[in-house]
Amino acid sequence: MAVAAIRYLVGFFGKQKFDSFSETLIKAFNAVIGLQALMGLALFIWTWMEEGFVRQRAEHGFAMIVAVALVGALSSRWKKLEDNKRYRNYFILILVVFAILLAGMLGLRRDPMALFS
Repeated sequence: MAVAAIRYLVGFFGKQKFDSFSETLIKAFNAVIGLQALMGLALFIWTWMEEGFVRQRAEHGFAMIVAVALVGALSSRWKKLEDNKRYRNYFILILVVFAILLAGMLGLRRDPMALFS
């Protein structure tokens, strides 16, 4: 995630052409987020059968689904934008997805601020 964010930031400020490496980064980011969501769904179902429904896990799963939907939908929508706008939009998308995932992780803890201590 950090490599992609830095690449898109450098591409935006450097007014670079959107190359195949940048395209591969967003595809890899999409794949990794999707894989994390699938593994999380499998774990959610597994623990649901053993421990019952846990609201915090469901909220975390919902955050993952929102992140996957955002990356998939917006990255396909932005393919025809000019290069500078693609770099900017993908950088913002990565920041938004990071914020969504962080919010989902904070919801898993009883004391959300304990994550930072």
